[in-house]
Amino acid sequence: MVKALVVEDEEDIRNLLVEQLLDKGCQVRKANNGAVALQLVRDEIPDIIFVDIVMPVMAGVIFFRAEKASCNL
Repeated sequence: MVKALVVEDEEDIRNLLVEQLLDKGCQVRKANNGAVALQLVRDEIPDIIFVDIVMPVMAGVIFFRAEKASCNL
């Protein structure tokens, strides 16, 4: 089973993507910003990450830079 992480601040968009992934048989976790996503990735590395680029708290690009620096991705 594919483990997916959806990082999106817009609740409607996040829920839509989660629904679509669940329908495809994926195991899905979700976060509403990059800071929450960092903790989720530290708990368990997903197979694929869908991330919004522009978000409050921590933008998607900053999230990926932080993960790259910590060598989790």
